[in-house]
Amino acid sequence: MKAIRREKGFTFIELMVSMVIASLVFAGIYGVYRIQQKSYTVQEQVTELQQRLRSAMDRLAIEIRMAGSNPASESLCGTKIVKAETEEMIFNSCNPDYKSNNDYQITISFNKATGELSLTRDLGMNGALSKPIADAVDGVELKYFDKDNKELTVISKPDDEIRSVQITLRFRSIYPDPKYFDPKYNDNYHRRTLQSRVYMRNML
Repeated sequence: MKAIRREKGFTFIELMVSMVIASLVFAGIYGVYRIQQKSYTVQEQVTELQQRLRSAMDRLAIEIRMAGSNPASESLCGTKIVKAETEEMIFNSCNPDYKSNNDYQITISFNKATGELSLTRDLGMNGALSKPIADAVDGVELKYFDKDNKELTVISKPDDEIRSVQITLRFRSIYPDPKYFDPKYNDNYHRRTLQSRVYMRNML
């Protein structure tokens, strides 16, 4: 009579132990993936924040540097700087075709309520064109300096006194980061500050 050979296999307990070990391994892999994904998302937000900040600073610097530009005739532009305040600046630049008295009047302004930094280009008879430079802006500070690099706290004659402008911009990330807390502002937004000094070549 032939003996019956027993087939070897996994017992129920061995199967359960294997499943538990596999679950722990997969949980560890998923945890690492989530950490890396979160780190990537945060880094992406910070990079985007820095790009917005640099882009806005470059735009303001270009516009302010050209205040009062008029290669054709000094008599066409008249007043170069109309208004110089901490969060708003208005100045003139002449029409690039130099064929009329119509100046470009540039207004740089910051709206605290909406967190929007905007630039308005008034084209005279052709109307005004307003364009947001950036949003999610926490703060804008403009400081004005004379030819001796002394800060002007009282400005009575902007054209005669102002020779450079110090721009300070503070931006925050578009979305909050639940894993980050800013004790200064009591919220979850990342922030960056950038400062630049612009010398007004047409005022020197």
